[in-house]
Amino acid sequence: MLTDIRHTVIFSKNGKAILVIVLAMFATYALNLLGTLHLLENWTLDNFILVSKRHAVSDIMIVDISDADYDRIFAGRSPLDPEKLHRLIGAIARSKPKLIAVDVDTSNPVFRNFKIDSTWTSVIWERDISGVARVGEESVEPQDVLGGQSKFNRRSGIPALRDDPEDKVTRLYTQCVDTKAGRIPTFVFIAAVVFLDKEVGQSASMCAGGSKEPMYINYSLDGETSLSASRVLELSDTKENGGAEQIIPEFVGKLVILGGDYRDFDRHFTPLGILPGVVVLANAIETELKGHSMKVTPKWLILLIEFLGGASVVAALQVLQISPIKAAIFGIPLTFLFAIILSLVAFQNGSRWGNFVPTLIAVLIFEIYEHVRLESIQSAVHSNKANK
Repeated sequence: MLTDIRHTVIFSKNGKAILVIVLAMFATYALNLLGTLHLLENWTLDNFILVSKRHAVSDIMIVDISDADYDRIFAGRSPLDPEKLHRLIGAIARSKPKLIAVDVDTSNPVFRNFKIDSTWTSVIWERDISGVARVGEESVEPQDVLGGQSKFNRRSGIPALRDDPEDKVTRLYTQCVDTKAGRIPTFVFIAAVVFLDKEVGQSASMCAGGSKEPMYINYSLDGETSLSASRVLELSDTKENGGAEQIIPEFVGKLVILGGDYRDFDRHFTPLGILPGVVVLANAIETELKGHSMKVTPKWLILLIEFLGGASVVAALQVLQISPIKAAIFGIPLTFLFAIILSLVAFQNGSRWGNFVPTLIAVLIFEIYEHVRLESIQSAVHSNKANK
């Protein structure tokens, strides 16, 4: 009789456990929409980033056009003076970097006579978009670089960065984007391809192996790996222009990104705080170079992993048959550890544990409650038999 009661209770409990898992998943989803869990997840992610970036060794340097540089070198005018930009790129090239990535809009006709110096190292260009469409929409229309010199479009890319839809923090980038001109590589992807000595083909062939799906940026760099444009000219410009014609050792063999943060233009909320777009691009390129890119996990897969995680807790507790006290003492810390493992499986990063903790905790509490209830039923049956 006890065995029959136990089997009946366990069968009923498993059905309830499935219901608890589903309800907990809905609750987790609601907390994600409200942003409650993201506060905890982002705290974990940001601290992980701060620890990991201290040990980062990068092939990237940034030449930053600051407000002072914008006023002093370019007279505070946009588009930037082509002649002054030519001088700045030439000063960078004097230090023999492997690649110069120019994150400056050169689509204006004033750049149509811009000449590429034969002594320069390899150069790629930012390719801007026209109209009001945003990157990621197929109505995006790419513009030609260097004032319409379309032959250089082959060595250019769209600076596509995306905000995390959950909290509007810039955590995502793509390798390729769909446009009216077809699928085109992003600035991040073309920079990584050229720097790694891979073949640069037509946009369609390049993006055949690239992805338009958003991927997470592994932030490991901030503004520390940068020099100001004025300092670069001071060190490496020609003597007739007031420079010292020196080699900048930090640039030799590196990927040097030239961009600007003047007039608070192109700022992004990131896990490291508010950063200029050029620094965010540097982190995305670093992610691509190091092979640390990871695609955004589909929602259905996250839900499946969450359900299987909850079911695993139910199965483990039923097999182990430990007491409620032990389940509470050891279960809670092990639940958080299991949530981190599930986060690694789903996101290749342990910081998203908040997606799984509520479901696992709810299942743990339910199993402890049901264990106590089952023991109470069995105790009552034993008492009745004893009284008879």
